[in-house]
Amino acid sequence: MKEFKNETKRHRLWREHLSESHIGLVSPNKDRKFSIIHRKNLSKSHKGLPSPYKGRKSSNSTIKKLKLAWVERRKIPVSAETSRKLTSHMNKQWAIATDEQKERRLRNWMKGCNAVTHKYPTKSEKYLNILLRQRFLNEWKYVGDGEFILGGKCPDFMNCNGKKLLIELFEESCHKGQTGQNRIDHFARYGFKTLIIRENELRHSDLIVGKIHDFMLNSMQKEGANNTG
Repeated sequence: MKEFKNETKRHRLWREHLSESHIGLVSPNKDRKFSIIHRKNLSKSHKGLPSPYKGRKSSNSTIKKLKLAWVERRKIPVSAETSRKLTSHMNKQWAIATDEQKERRLRNWMKGCNAVTHKYPTKSEKYLNILLRQRFLNEWKYVGDGEFILGGKCPDFMNCNGKKLLIELFEESCHKGQTGQNRIDHFARYGFKTLIIRENELRHSDLIVGKIHDFMLNSMQKEGANNTG
């Protein structure tokens, strides 16, 4: 059992006794459903109060255990009904969130996810990033790890020379069957033009380079025409 600073032997024994007495017991709140009024009252009573974990620093061993527990928990399958309810709830919460809240949630989620699984960048994103650096020197930057977020959505690559241009890499595991038009329309609301690249297109690097070159050239020509007009 964890030792606390300045803890007496009596306190430690008492904690051990409480811990042992609760082994095998079911939580009194298990399967208990609180009414909407009760939940609102609980929410009001906690508003303005600092989190009990604020300023608390976990040890390296605790952080490691939390990471392992998170990974193991993700392996447990959930029923289709539970998955549907979770998705519905998350979509409702996301719909009412402000752009600032979406950006903060997405960045925190990606940061935590990457710390455990090292998911970002993916192998395909790494390959495209190398290609961009070799063929378009100092033009593109990888931001798919949450570095740059627009309205709650995170593009994969952005132009780093002042042009409002983005590149989205659609991998089969995540975007199968999707056209990407919703992403294009979303980023367009913020003045950005978006190029969609499919994962299977990465097999032909010369075609990809030509596609990106045409995308940049067309965007510059349209921008020049608008300025002239």
